[in-house]
Amino acid sequence: MILSAEPIAPMGGHQVLVFTTLLGLMLGSALLLGRLARRLGLPSVIGELCAGVLIGPSALGAVAPGVFGWLRLDQVGQLHLVDAVGHIGVLLLVGITGIGIDLKLMHRNARTTAWVSTTALVLPLVAGVALGLCAARDLLGRAVTGSRSPGSSAWRCA
Repeated sequence: MILSAEPIAPMGGHQVLVFTTLLGLMLGSALLLGRLARRLGLPSVIGELCAGVLIGPSALGAVAPGVFGWLRLDQVGQLHLVDAVGHIGVLLLVGITGIGIDLKLMHRNARTTAWVSTTALVLPLVAGVALGLCAARDLLGRAVTGSRSPGSSAWRCA
């Protein structure tokens, strides 16, 4: 199998500056808000997750659009870099959480563990299927709804 692709151009100096600034901003705000959450008696991960929301378009983009624009989160390339770092962060969070699991405690409470894990999988699945079946027809594609007038939004379950 032969793979051919165009060579990827290296990142420019400004792109590297923006990325490292954003990375520092994310890590610094996560550290500060994590410590603040601990002082409030909450797990530090709550503050760290809030930092991600504050740097995103819903908070920083609304409050300081100039800063948000300079960070270039509206450009696809920069967004993919930040997304990749976010995925690595989620993998580390899951890994660290997995390391901290007390397997002996889970084994002693096997029935409760099985009940909680099964419920945590089944309830969202059932809710998603129910919402999907009851979705407004405007949310469905033309192949599902056929050709209809664009203004009619009939709910399927109602």
